[in-house]
Amino acid sequence: MLKDAAPLWLYCRNISNNTILYGPKEVQGQIGERYRINQPNFDNYRFVDATGELSGVLGNHEQSLTLYYCPATWAQVQRILVYLEIQKELPVYSQPSDDKAAIKIIPAGSKWLTRLRVTTDQHEFWYQIGNDEWLQFESGAVVLKEHEDAIANQRYQAAEKKQADQQVNAIIDFLPEQLLDLADEPYGKTINQVPNGDYVMVDDHFQDENEVTWCHIKDLGWANGIYVRMLS
Repeated sequence: MLKDAAPLWLYCRNISNNTILYGPKEVQGQIGERYRINQPNFDNYRFVDATGELSGVLGNHEQSLTLYYCPATWAQVQRILVYLEIQKELPVYSQPSDDKAAIKIIPAGSKWLTRLRVTTDQHEFWYQIGNDEWLQFESGAVVLKEHEDAIANQRYQAAEKKQADQQVNAIIDFLPEQLLDLADEPYGKTINQVPNGDYVMVDDHFQDENEVTWCHIKDLGWANGIYVRMLS
Protein backbone atom coordinates (compact mmCIF):
# COMPACT_ATOMS: atom_id res chain seq x y z
CA MET A 1 0.00 0.00 0.00
CA LEU A 2 1.35 3.37 -1.01
CA LYS A 3 1.85 5.96 1.72
CA ASP A 4 1.37 9.70 1.49
CA ALA A 5 4.64 11.58 1.18
CA ALA A 6 5.69 14.61 3.16
CA PRO A 7 4.78 17.73 1.17
CA LEU A 8 6.94 19.92 -1.00
CA TRP A 9 6.34 23.63 -0.34
CA LEU A 10 6.70 25.86 -3.39
CA TYR A 11 7.37 29.62 -3.20
CA CYS A 12 7.98 32.22 -5.91
CA ARG A 13 9.75 35.40 -4.82
CA ASN A 14 11.07 38.67 -6.18
CA ILE A 15 14.85 38.24 -6.04
CA SER A 16 15.45 41.89 -5.18
CA ASN A 17 13.39 42.15 -1.98
CA ASN A 18 12.09 38.62 -1.31
CA THR A 19 8.43 39.60 -1.59
CA ILE A 20 6.24 36.60 -2.35
CA LEU A 21 4.82 36.50 -5.87
CA TYR A 22 3.13 33.13 -5.33
CA GLY A 23 2.75 30.57 -2.57
CA PRO A 24 3.20 28.80 -0.36
CA LYS A 25 1.81 26.07 -2.63
CA GLU A 26 1.70 22.54 -1.24
CA VAL A 27 2.74 19.79 -3.67
CA GLN A 28 1.37 16.47 -2.52
CA GLY A 29 1.84 12.89 -3.62
CA GLN A 30 2.91 9.48 -2.48
CA ILE A 31 6.30 8.33 -1.28
CA GLY A 32 8.54 7.64 -4.27
CA GLU A 33 6.38 9.63 -6.66
CA ARG A 34 8.27 11.93 -9.00
CA TYR A 35 7.34 15.58 -9.33
CA ARG A 36 8.20 18.30 -11.81
CA ILE A 37 7.58 21.98 -11.15
CA ASN A 38 6.52 24.10 -14.10
CA GLN A 39 7.74 27.65 -13.67
CA PRO A 40 4.76 29.96 -13.09
CA ASN A 41 4.68 33.08 -15.26
CA PHE A 42 4.11 36.56 -13.84
CA ASP A 43 3.45 39.78 -15.71
CA ASN A 44 6.53 42.05 -15.80
CA TYR A 45 8.81 39.38 -14.28
CA ARG A 46 11.11 36.68 -15.61
CA PHE A 47 12.57 33.58 -13.96
CA VAL A 48 16.14 33.77 -12.63
CA ASP A 49 17.01 30.70 -10.57
CA ALA A 50 15.82 28.38 -7.81
CA THR A 51 17.07 26.98 -4.52
CA GLY A 52 17.04 23.46 -5.93
CA GLU A 53 16.10 21.24 -8.85
CA LEU A 54 12.65 21.67 -10.43
CA SER A 55 12.13 17.91 -10.49
CA GLY A 56 12.67 15.21 -7.92
CA VAL A 57 11.06 12.57 -5.77
CA LEU A 58 8.69 13.01 -2.85
CA GLY A 59 9.69 11.20 0.30
CA ASN A 60 9.39 10.96 4.08
CA HIS A 61 10.88 14.39 4.73
CA GLU A 62 9.31 17.71 3.96
CA GLN A 63 10.93 19.70 1.17
CA SER A 64 10.93 23.35 0.19
CA LEU A 65 11.65 24.97 -3.17
CA THR A 66 11.85 28.70 -3.91
CA LEU A 67 11.84 30.08 -7.45
CA TYR A 68 13.30 33.57 -7.86
CA TYR A 69 12.18 36.14 -10.40
CA CYS A 70 13.44 39.58 -11.41
CA PRO A 71 11.76 42.54 -13.13
CA ALA A 72 11.54 41.93 -16.87
CA THR A 73 13.29 45.25 -17.53
CA TRP A 74 16.57 43.94 -16.09
CA ALA A 75 18.91 42.77 -18.85
CA GLN A 76 20.93 40.56 -16.50
CA VAL A 77 21.03 39.68 -12.81
CA GLN A 78 23.90 37.89 -11.06
CA ARG A 79 24.34 36.52 -7.56
CA ILE A 80 27.72 37.67 -6.24
CA LEU A 81 29.46 38.01 -2.90
CA VAL A 82 31.78 41.03 -2.74
CA TYR A 83 32.44 44.18 -0.75
CA LEU A 84 31.98 47.65 -2.17
CA GLU A 85 34.48 50.18 -0.85
CA ILE A 86 33.07 53.67 -1.35
CA GLN A 87 35.59 56.34 -2.35
CA LYS A 88 33.26 59.36 -2.32
CA GLU A 89 29.71 60.21 -1.27
CA LEU A 90 27.22 58.40 -3.49
CA PRO A 91 23.42 58.36 -3.80
CA VAL A 92 21.38 55.22 -3.12
CA TYR A 93 18.12 54.52 -4.96
CA SER A 94 15.11 52.31 -4.26
CA GLN A 95 15.60 50.42 -7.54
CA PRO A 96 18.28 50.08 -10.26
CA SER A 97 17.36 53.41 -11.81
CA ASP A 98 18.13 57.04 -11.08
CA ASP A 99 14.84 58.26 -12.55
CA LYS A 100 13.57 59.08 -9.05
CA ALA A 101 15.15 60.95 -6.16
CA ALA A 102 17.83 59.21 -4.10
CA ILE A 103 16.63 57.73 -0.81
CA LYS A 104 19.91 58.38 1.00
CA ILE A 105 23.58 59.26 0.60
CA ILE A 106 26.34 56.91 1.76
CA PRO A 107 29.66 58.37 2.91
CA ALA A 108 33.16 57.95 1.52
CA GLY A 109 35.11 55.26 3.39
CA SER A 110 32.08 53.07 4.04
CA LYS A 111 32.04 49.39 3.06
CA TRP A 112 28.99 47.45 1.90
CA LEU A 113 28.41 43.76 1.32
CA THR A 114 26.52 43.05 -1.90
CA ARG A 115 24.97 39.80 -3.08
CA LEU A 116 23.22 40.99 -6.24
CA ARG A 117 24.38 42.80 -9.36
CA VAL A 118 22.03 44.01 -12.09
CA THR A 119 22.82 45.10 -15.62
CA THR A 120 20.17 47.38 -17.09
CA ASP A 121 19.10 47.79 -20.70
CA GLN A 122 21.27 50.93 -20.72
CA HIS A 123 24.31 48.77 -19.82
CA GLU A 124 24.57 50.26 -16.32
CA PHE A 125 25.79 48.16 -13.40
CA TRP A 126 23.85 48.38 -10.13
CA TYR A 127 24.65 46.71 -6.80
CA GLN A 128 22.14 45.89 -4.08
CA ILE A 129 23.29 46.95 -0.59
CA GLY A 130 19.97 46.35 1.20
CA ASN A 131 16.31 45.64 0.57
CA ASP A 132 15.19 48.24 -1.97
CA GLU A 133 18.60 49.94 -1.75
CA TRP A 134 20.68 50.13 -4.93
CA LEU A 135 24.00 51.74 -5.78
CA GLN A 136 25.14 52.47 -9.32
CA PHE A 137 28.72 51.52 -10.17
CA GLU A 138 30.91 54.49 -10.93
CA SER A 139 34.52 53.95 -11.95
CA GLY A 140 36.89 55.44 -9.39
CA ALA A 141 34.09 55.91 -6.87
CA VAL A 142 33.43 52.23 -6.10
CA VAL A 143 36.12 49.60 -5.56
CA LEU A 144 35.12 45.92 -5.61
CA LYS A 145 36.84 43.57 -3.15
CA GLU A 146 36.50 39.82 -2.88
CA HIS A 147 35.46 38.94 0.63
CA GLU A 148 35.13 35.18 1.09
CA ASP A 149 38.19 34.73 3.34
CA ALA A 150 37.35 37.77 5.46
CA ILE A 151 33.72 36.74 5.87
CA ALA A 152 34.63 33.15 6.71
CA ASN A 153 37.12 34.34 9.32
CA GLN A 154 34.67 36.84 10.83
CA ARG A 155 31.94 34.20 10.97
CA TYR A 156 34.26 31.67 12.63
CA GLN A 157 35.40 34.19 15.25
CA ALA A 158 31.83 35.32 15.89
CA ALA A 159 30.69 31.73 16.27
CA GLU A 160 33.48 30.98 18.75
CA LYS A 161 32.52 34.00 20.82
CA LYS A 162 28.81 33.13 20.74
CA GLN A 163 29.50 29.55 21.77
CA ALA A 164 31.75 30.73 24.57
CA ASP A 165 28.96 33.00 25.76
CA GLN A 166 26.47 30.10 25.39
CA GLN A 167 24.36 32.20 23.04
CA VAL A 168 23.96 29.68 20.23
CA ASN A 169 22.48 26.21 20.05
CA ALA A 170 21.97 25.68 16.31
CA ILE A 171 23.46 26.26 12.86
CA ILE A 172 21.70 27.20 9.61
CA ASP A 173 21.93 24.24 7.22
CA PHE A 174 20.59 25.62 3.95
CA LEU A 175 22.29 25.97 0.55
CA PRO A 176 25.90 27.12 -0.01
CA GLU A 177 26.18 30.92 -0.25
CA GLN A 178 22.40 31.31 0.02
CA LEU A 179 20.26 33.24 2.48
CA LEU A 180 17.51 31.55 4.48
CA ASP A 181 14.33 33.60 4.80
CA LEU A 182 12.98 34.21 8.29
CA ALA A 183 9.32 35.12 8.72
CA ASP A 184 7.27 37.07 11.25
CA GLU A 185 5.22 33.91 11.78
CA PRO A 186 5.09 30.41 10.23
CA TYR A 187 4.18 30.79 6.51
CA GLY A 188 4.27 34.55 7.11
CA LYS A 189 6.03 37.58 5.66
CA THR A 190 9.81 37.57 5.35
CA ILE A 191 11.32 39.99 7.85
CA ASN A 192 14.95 38.84 7.97
CA GLN A 193 17.49 36.62 6.27
CA VAL A 194 20.37 34.63 7.68
CA PRO A 195 23.31 33.17 5.70
CA ASN A 196 23.89 29.45 5.41
CA GLY A 197 26.38 28.31 8.04
CA ASP A 198 25.53 31.00 10.59
CA TYR A 199 25.31 30.03 14.26
CA VAL A 200 22.01 31.06 15.86
CA MET A 201 19.95 30.77 19.02
CA VAL A 202 16.69 28.83 18.78
CA ASP A 203 14.46 29.96 21.64
CA ASP A 204 11.19 28.27 20.59
CA HIS A 205 9.94 25.55 18.25
CA PHE A 206 6.77 23.61 17.50
CA GLN A 207 5.19 21.28 14.94
CA ASP A 208 2.09 22.51 13.11
CA GLU A 209 -0.94 20.60 11.81
CA ASN A 210 0.97 19.79 8.59
CA GLU A 211 3.71 18.18 10.70
CA VAL A 212 6.08 20.97 9.71
CA THR A 213 8.57 21.88 12.42
CA TRP A 214 9.18 25.60 12.90
CA CYS A 215 12.08 27.11 14.83
CA HIS A 216 12.15 30.64 16.16
CA ILE A 217 15.55 32.28 15.77
CA LYS A 218 16.05 34.68 18.66
CA ASP A 219 15.48 38.32 17.69
CA LEU A 220 15.18 37.40 13.98
CA GLY A 221 12.09 35.35 13.10
CA TRP A 222 10.70 31.91 12.26
CA ALA A 223 12.50 29.36 10.07
CA ASN A 224 11.45 26.05 8.59
CA GLY A 225 13.03 23.47 10.90
CA ILE A 226 14.50 21.36 8.10
CA TYR A 227 17.08 24.12 7.59
CA VAL A 228 18.04 24.42 11.27
CA ARG A 229 20.46 21.88 12.74
CA MET A 230 20.60 21.76 16.52
CA LEU A 231 24.07 21.53 18.04
CA SER A 232 23.03 19.59 21.10
